[in-house]
Amino acid sequence: MLVNLLNPDKPISFAGCMTQTFLFLTFAITECLLLVVMSYDHYVVICHPLRYSAIMSWSVCITLAVTSWTTGFLLSLIHLMLLLPLPFCMSKKVNHFCEIMAVLKLACADTHINENMVLAGAVSVLLGPFSMIVVSYLCILCAIMKIQSGKGKRKAFSTCSSHLCVVGLFYGTAIITEMEENQTVVTEFVLLGFCLSPRIHIVILGVFSFFYAFTLLGNGLILGLICLDSRLHTPMYFFLSQLAIVDIAYACNTVPQMLVNLLNPAKPISFAGCMTQTFLFLTFAHIECLLLVVMSYDRYVAICHPLQYCTIMGWRVCNTMVITSWACGSLLALVHTSLILRLPFCGPNQINHFFCEILSVLKLACADTWLNKVVIFAASVFVLVGPLCLVLVSYSHILVAILRIQSGEGRRKAFSTCSSHLCVVGLFFGSAIVMYMAPKSQHSEEQQKILFLFYSFFNPMLNPLIYSLRNAEVKRALRRALCTDSHSQVE
Repeated sequence: MLVNLLNPDKPISFAGCMTQTFLFLTFAITECLLLVVMSYDHYVVICHPLRYSAIMSWSVCITLAVTSWTTGFLLSLIHLMLLLPLPFCMSKKVNHFCEIMAVLKLACADTHINENMVLAGAVSVLLGPFSMIVVSYLCILCAIMKIQSGKGKRKAFSTCSSHLCVVGLFYGTAIITEMEENQTVVTEFVLLGFCLSPRIHIVILGVFSFFYAFTLLGNGLILGLICLDSRLHTPMYFFLSQLAIVDIAYACNTVPQMLVNLLNPAKPISFAGCMTQTFLFLTFAHIECLLLVVMSYDRYVAICHPLQYCTIMGWRVCNTMVITSWACGSLLALVHTSLILRLPFCGPNQINHFFCEILSVLKLACADTWLNKVVIFAASVFVLVGPLCLVLVSYSHILVAILRIQSGEGRRKAFSTCSSHLCVVGLFFGSAIVMYMAPKSQHSEEQQKILFLFYSFFNPMLNPLIYSLRNAEVKRALRRALCTDSHSQVE
């Protein structure tokens, strides 16, 4: 680069350019992996200080460093082997240093495989390690919060702050660089919503506004009762409070935009706003899937291992499960959003939906979306089919345990404990699987909108209704809250 500043016309040989590409990729990938290793080192030193010397021995450190360098070298070699066979018969001016994407633009052949490999490499080497770093620092944050002394907390934070700055700078610039290949012309989208007359739009606006208010009030009431009533400070209701938070966030992400569109159908949503809505929708959907699995496991332990319940479902385990659910949901959504941001949007900007749903957005892309659809299907299997199987396994064990209970009252109590959760699981997973895994030819676009409406709007509204009507503890907590309020007013 310094030579080019002195003599801009000085060329670089083909071999020199390929060598520069290879070395750049090697060092970039190695740095990604070394940052993960360093975050693991910080995790061990803060979360397991007494075992630090045993875990992070010199043999382990050397193995981690050698693995990072070897992986960086081999992945770069794959990219180079795919790059070398390509013919370069057009312009020889690289509008950059010999960066792989800039070099690929000069090839006189199909570079589809190369671009897919670069994308796969970016996901595995950027998002994968970044996810591990986030998980490490979530564990570190939990450990720091448990430190009693302020001096100890400050020392722990200062140990991590420099590494976090480097991680932020490196991954921030790397992800932006990967995303800037997007040739998007569209700056805003128009959500078409429902194809109905203006008069019906007003009626639907009133009904949906009522349902939205009910969703916020119902979930807010459950959240408030769980926070205020000490008798509900148990793992079961802790998970229920997390579900209520997700349902409130779900509704706030999609419904206000839908209500605005009913008032003014021509009002657009910005590209950034649309991508944010897609990311948040996917985040909350993934989190709810995982929380429902966690809640089924909680019911399994409560009914099948009642004497060990407090030991198995300690607060540390509960917090870990919830943090893992939120982290996995956010990271999976980040993968989908990152893949969308690479796509060019240069044609029509009308989304035939009432919010920026990922499949509807993909239909407007001016490029091949095969990889996006494969990742969506794989995520559906992982987040829908996998969790549903775990829920079914949990409830098959629960059913066997309930049938062994001798007293009729004990059976009724066990069934009532699980019935509300089973209703929510059936509604959520049933509608989600129909939308994302059933063949699309079976449903028209209008039918799919109704299914999404049920999934993203009615589910959050029905959840508090199901839990409050079928849960005796919640109803008793509500009565206690009302009685306390009435007594305070009398005094």
